[in-house]
Amino acid sequence: MPMPGYSGAMTAGNADSILAQERVAAFHRDPPLCRSFPVRLRNGTQLRGFRVHCVGCGRELPEEAVHGRLVEVSPTVRRVEATAYCGGCESLISLEGRYRETGSGHDFEYVGGDGRWHVLRWQPPWAQRLRTALARWRRKEGPR
Repeated sequence: MPMPGYSGAMTAGNADSILAQERVAAFHRDPPLCRSFPVRLRNGTQLRGFRVHCVGCGRELPEEAVHGRLVEVSPTVRRVEATAYCGGCESLISLEGRYRETGSGHDFEYVGGDGRWHVLRWQPPWAQRLRTALARWRRKEGPR
């Protein structure tokens, strides 16, 4: 995918310029991340894809704009390393995260803009319905 208008001049300082060059190299080196999906985890959960929103302008980026790798770290963990390019605001975005198998679903753990790890939990629809039904039942029954 071409990156029209992108240049190292978009960053300030030598260290930023080297980091930008590394991101551009990673983008061109790695295939589109969408080629790594779908993936079925051992618990039967199917990972269908990976959506990215630009941190600069908030747009959802097309699949072809996200290049990277999905690596099996252990039987229950898949690591994502990717670089995304937003043609709207000409931003390069580095992404790091991991899918972790949990019971009947999975967590997606990622490094946020604050530099800390965050967790998004996903359960299949039947598990969510069961959890909601149990919560309603507990409210009706009350403590004993």
